[in-house]
Amino acid sequence: MATPNQDFTFRLVMKPCPVSTFWAKDSKGRCLFIIVLEGDHISAFRNANPRVKGLDIDLRTWKGSQVLILTLVIERDRDLFHALCEELVRLLNLTANRTQIFPAVINHLKRWQRFLSGVPQDRLSDARIRGLFAELQFLRRLYQSHLSRHEAIESWKGPDGCDQDFIYCDTAVEVKAASAATPNELNIASEAQLDPTTDRMFLGVYVLHQNTGKPGEESLDEFVQAMETDLQDSLVLQDFLGTLEKVSYVGGAHKYDTPCLKIDRVRFFRVEGGFPRIQRSQLPDGIHRVRYQLSLDRLKPYECTPDTIFNNC
Repeated sequence: MATPNQDFTFRLVMKPCPVSTFWAKDSKGRCLFIIVLEGDHISAFRNANPRVKGLDIDLRTWKGSQVLILTLVIERDRDLFHALCEELVRLLNLTANRTQIFPAVINHLKRWQRFLSGVPQDRLSDARIRGLFAELQFLRRLYQSHLSRHEAIESWKGPDGCDQDFIYCDTAVEVKAASAATPNELNIASEAQLDPTTDRMFLGVYVLHQNTGKPGEESLDEFVQAMETDLQDSLVLQDFLGTLEKVSYVGGAHKYDTPCLKIDRVRFFRVEGGFPRIQRSQLPDGIHRVRYQLSLDRLKPYECTPDTIFNNC
């Protein structure tokens, strides 16, 4: 794209989007991304005061409409800038309500603020990716068969620091990922994980294949995108993305194209009675955060069907 003598040159983004978006270049040769908005957003823009290191963010009138213009200031961040804009186009296409376009953009910029702030952002470990993949599988099952989308997102308590991953009604569920190579070994992070304060407690185990090259495998990014398509109500979608940010996941930039995962099988267990576990009441004073390993082949007496979990509330 040529550098203009004044103003900027622009090219329409040829991807589906509820509003027009453009790639552009200004007279200084800087890369721009332009989003055409409907309505008046001056007050909301001033209140939001969006700031992302390495970007200039401006709201102005262009061709009779208000437009939000993102300008790349730090040239070395060009690839990240492109990934951010590509994510914006994709997420805007999921925003069915046009009145939510502007807040959706602002929320997305806030999520990328840390990502482009110059502070190193570590990629989640493969073990944490597998764990998050399993939690998201359970979350999707919740809103597909049991709870509303909003209720399901609200029930995902692990990212808020709760001892169990999901708590809803009188039920707590701890979700774990196990490798298909060692499907009987399960790591428990603390004595509190299987010691709930709710009436009912379940352990869900997702046994996963990884990078086998077989059909049906998908990356964490691919599965998150599938869930984003499910959660097209903009408010629920923003809640979901905000919760993902709590676990240090920010999609895009190809950070999570691998590993590719596929469910081998899913097992659920009732955590009750003599279920083998360490409980807080069993520990001497001064001992806490006890890590231990469960052998799943010893849990068969407690195994239950998914209906036991998903059909009771």
